[in-house]
Order: sequence, then C-alpha cells, then structure tokens
Amino acid sequence: MSGEGLPAAVSQGVLASEMRSETAGSFVALAGLSAVIAYVHFAFRPYAVPLILELWTLATGATLVVWLVAIIGFAWRRPDDAETLRLWAPAGRAIMTLANGCIIGAVWLLMPAAPEDLRLLMILLCFGFVALQVAFATQATQVAVPAVLGILGSVIAVVLIAGGRYAVPTALFLALNGSMLLLLRRLIRASVVAATAARLESEQASTQLRQALVEVAAQRDARTRFIRSASHDLAQPLHAARLFFEQCLTSPDRAERDRSAAGVRRAFTSTAALLDAMLMHLKLDAGAVRAIPEVIDAGAFGRQLAFDLGPAAREAGIRLRVAGHGLLVVADPHLLKRALGNFVVNGLRHSKGESVLIAARPAAAGRMRFWVLDDGEGIDRALVPHLFEDFAQGQRSASGGGFGLGLASAKKLAEAMGGNAGHEARWRSGAAFWIELPRAAAAATSMDMAA
Repeated sequence: MSGEGLPAAVSQGVLASEMRSETAGSFVALAGLSAVIAYVHFAFRPYAVPLILELWTLATGATLVVWLVAIIGFAWRRPDDAETLRLWAPAGRAIMTLANGCIIGAVWLLMPAAPEDLRLLMILLCFGFVALQVAFATQATQVAVPAVLGILGSVIAVVLIAGGRYAVPTALFLALNGSMLLLLRRLIRASVVAATAARLESEQASTQLRQALVEVAAQRDARTRFIRSASHDLAQPLHAARLFFEQCLTSPDRAERDRSAAGVRRAFTSTAALLDAMLMHLKLDAGAVRAIPEVIDAGAFGRQLAFDLGPAAREAGIRLRVAGHGLLVVADPHLLKRALGNFVVNGLRHSKGESVLIAARPAAAGRMRFWVLDDGEGIDRALVPHLFEDFAQGQRSASGGGFGLGLASAKKLAEAMGGNAGHEARWRSGAAFWIELPRAAAAATSMDMAA
C-alpha cells in the first residue's frame, strides 16, 4: 500500500512525514551496517581475492558515506513536503539501490570462495539486511521488491550453484521467507499509512478548528463592538432630544422653545441616520442587499449628490465640487448614492480641509471610477490597512460620532453592484477614495456576447 485512496495532499504528507520520522532510525541502521561491513571485510580476507575485496569495501564504504551525508543534510535542512518528495525521496531510493547493489556484489564476489559456515553467516546477514529494509524503509525511499528479488535471489542462486546436502531446502526457505517479507511489508505499510494519515488529518482538523474558533471569536467581538457602539452612539442624540424636549415644556421664552424644538428635530434626525446605518450594516452582513442596476449618467449623478449634500457641506464650511461628464455607468442608483455619499460625508466631517471633489473618470477594462478627493489632513498611515474594516475609526472619526461603518459599508455596497471600492494611498493632498463600476458600453457589449 502506498497511500492509494487517500487525498493527494494527505498521501504526500504521509510519505514526507515518514521520511522525517525515520531520520533517527537511519543513523542507527547506518551504524549497524557499517559494523557488519567491517566484519565481512576481515572475515572474508583469508578467502576472497584481495583486489576484489578491497574494491568491494571501498565501494560499500563510499555508499555509506553518501548515505551519512544525505541523512545529515536532510536533518539540517528540514525540507517541506514538496521538496522532500521532489529531491530527497529520489536521493533516498538511489542510495538504497546502491546499498543493495553492494550487498548483491558481496554475494557473488565473496560467498563462492568462502567455507560453508561463513556462507551460512553471509546468508543470515543478507536475510537480516533485507528484513530490516522491508520493515523500516519508508514508502518514499524503499525498494523492497528489488531488494528481495536481487539480494535473496542472488543468495538462492549461489547456494544452488555451490550445491550441498541442504542447498535445495535452504533455497526454498529463502524463497518462502522472501515472499512472507513482501506480504509483511504490505501489512506494515497499511498500518503506517493509516496511522500517519490519521495523524495528519487530525492536525489539519485541529488547524481548521483553531481557524474557525478565531473567526467565531472575531465575529463575536464584532457583534460586541457593534452593540456597545450602538448603545453609546444612540444614547447621545436620544439624551439630547430628551433635554431639548424638557426645555420645550418648561421654558417660558418662546425663542428658547423654538431653539429647543429645532434641537429635538436635529437629535431625531441624527438618531434616524444612526438607525439607518445600523440597518444597512445588518442587511449587508446578512447578504440581504440586492442591486437593481440601471444605466446612470455619472456626471448628472455626481451633481445631484453634491446638491443633496450641499447643506451638510455649507454647515461644515467646505466647498463641494463636481467634475466629469459624458460617462455612463451601470449601477443601482440608491446603493451608489449611499456608498458614494458615505465617502463624501466622511470628507465633510473629518478631513478638516476646504473642499471635497466628486469626479468621474474612465478606468481600465471598460470600467469607470467615481473619485472623492479632499484637500484636508489625509489618512493616518497606521489606519490605512484597516480603513474598510467594520467599526474602524480614527481619532477624528471617533470624536465625530457614528459607528465606524461608513467606509466598510461603501465597499460592501460597491461589491454588491459588481464593483469595488478602495483608497488611493498615492494622493498626498488629503484623502482619496474611489468606487469602480462597469461602464454602460462595456456592460452592454458583455450582455450582447452572453446572449
């Protein structure tokens, strides 16, 4: 079993995880194999051709050195799954193939000239080497079938060639046990893959659970901030309305009563605006806002918006200007008015500048942008990454009331109309916000093609 039936990412993770977990075992196997090679060298010295024995020892020693360097490099680098399977797994298979080749060479070069007792020892050593390889080599690096066929097949051939009373039973014993080793390998692989895959999937589930808990906590905190902000901001105008109303009832001066009545109206207007912003935020969060797009003259729309917000601009002492004409945009006029109006009101309340410009300009790929530019103090750089987050408020914004939902709502409204919104950080003469939407000509072309 090599991980078949598992998701590709999990299967790759199983193989890479096996390689990392077997690093310590590889050091032990390397030390044991080095001792065996040294013993074989000295035990077969009286019987083997010296040149052949020396060449075999050098080749085997070089293989062990390469193996050691590879283990150290793997442990030091700590590669990820992709690099492990791309680079280190093939290197591991190549090293194991070289090691098996050295053992096969020992069988053919050293065993035939050795006495029967030493051949028996060599048989045991070869069988033990194959058994250890089958049991401990990872799926990414093991070459179990070639090892069994190559090493045990060579031992069986040499035993039968040498002959003797027990040659045939020994060959049958080796063949039977080689088959059992391969079967054992499959059983071990099934257990290892199942256990490793379960561990990896458990880790993935734990990671996903932690992410879900973080998201739930963030949503909970957002709701808490929303309720706290709503309670605080709604309490202010309602408290003011109560005080103004009491003055209307108790003041003997008619002019004072008129001023109090105007204060009541302003307080209720402010309360209505806050409730309206709260309701829109809840609708956007619930995905209940549906755009009804139509073709709009961008210039005329900007002029109408400036007219509607003229009183607020005069109250703030800021000049409201409009630029751009001749552009047609596809948008929901009610949603666009609210989104673009949020940017304009933000500039009127918090820019501390002298003018706010509403401009319509073409953009790339058949789209256009509404720009809202002011010449005020600009945006604090620390706040820029959080501008479009719910409840994000700078010091000036926080002191001016509101929930901190204007910019976030504007972006969500733009997205509901198939567009986007953002802040232009390169504008250095104040603050610059934009809403990008499809131009009418591009939208018509797209609909014609779809039809």
